[in-house]
Amino acid sequence: MPTKKKAIKKSLKENLDDVDVPCCDSYLRCPYEAKNTLKEHLFKVNSGFYIPGIYDNQLRQLETVINQCVECGESNSVLVIGPRGSGKSKLLSKVLLDVYNNHGSDYFYVYLSGLIHTDDRSALQDLARQLELEKCYWG
Repeated sequence: MPTKKKAIKKSLKENLDDVDVPCCDSYLRCPYEAKNTLKEHLFKVNSGFYIPGIYDNQLRQLETVINQCVECGESNSVLVIGPRGSGKSKLLSKVLLDVYNNHGSDYFYVYLSGLIHTDDRSALQDLARQLELEKCYWG
């Protein structure tokens, strides 16, 4: 025999399944919908989201280093540091997208994570795996 609490919960669930309750007035956008739309556009890797004037100096420096790698075959390393949410990944994504638009498929992008690749062996294995996939894809 169900308890009183479970019976009330079941009754409410059955009665509310058919009810469409608007969370906002019809002429306003739902704040949850607006929040989700913003999240979708801001956190896409290639969303094109970029605010001009912010990090212009860093953008130019990063573009220069990556362009030298692609055009001249130089081997460079870059360390991008900053607080969480400051736009490090967005900055790198913007630069890589610009380089791809300028150079096409003249280079391969390999993603390695310090959280996943804790030793040299796992990093090299994933590097080889990603390059082999690129080789198969590009011929």
